Amino acid sequence: MPRPPPRCGPPPPEETHCSLPSLPSNMWDGLTADTVEGRVRACYNNSCLELTGSGWEVRSRTLHNRTFHTSAVTSEGLLLVGGLDSPVTTELLPVDGGPSRESFPLQPGRQDHCSIQVSADTIVLTGGLNTESLVTELSGLGTGGEVTSKDLPALLHPRYIHVCGAYTVDKTTMLIVSGGWGGQQFQPSTEVMAHPEGSWREAGPLPSVRYGAVGASLAGVFHISGGWHLEHYLDEILAWDPVAETWSLVGHLTTARRYHGATEVDLDSVAGLCTPTEEIS
Repeated sequence: MPRPPPRCGPPPPEETHCSLPSLPSNMWDGLTADTVEGRVRACYNNSCLELTGSGWEVRSRTLHNRTFHTSAVTSEGLLLVGGLDSPVTTELLPVDGGPSRESFPLQPGRQDHCSIQVSADTIVLTGGLNTESLVTELSGLGTGGEVTSKDLPALLHPRYIHVCGAYTVDKTTMLIVSGGWGGQQFQPSTEVMAHPEGSWREAGPLPSVRYGAVGASLAGVFHISGGWHLEHYLDEILAWDPVAETWSLVGHLTTARRYHGATEVDLDSVAGLCTPTEEIS
């Protein structure tokens, strides 16, 4: 009998479906969600909330209004990058909860872009409104030193309000971008690139067009959720197969949504706040 194909990466995580406390107000225009030292934080407009035992509480105020921005977790704290109202600025929210402070400037500015954290001190910015094909690597984050910028190969297809992330194949870090809008059309395509020396190439497309979807890695597997498809919100959760380079449907959100936030959390850290729910079919 032939051997089954080798599996790349960790086994799929055990499925758990639960709901967490509702946000105290609407966050519907491009918020970010991150896990900082085991605590979940959501940043939108002029504040960042933290999920506590009492629900969501304001953790800090931002220097600039932020929507459609991106974020990264560094050793110095949570870095917020660009956005609709302040595309040329970045700011750092310290781990200890101190006041936010200005970080480095962005040239050109970025909004409706996507960012990929490839290490503790390096992120890659992809696409964005008016920077649809631009890919920029920023290094030296959270080190207290100078942040350096380097252009990487341009995307094959211009895109913004798209989804992006990273995964590993045979110890090689792969970058992935998919979906979004650009070139006056929806972009159902997916592109992958070996970081840092590769170039973008076509991979398996999305099963249907969408923009405003959100990506997150779960146990090493890259997933995307939700998005806007022509005339309706999506509830689909798709997982990326790094060997076949194809998307597969692995679940559904209980509520269809776009422009939302997603982050991997340790279930033990939210056990007391997690209300079990059933996955919808």
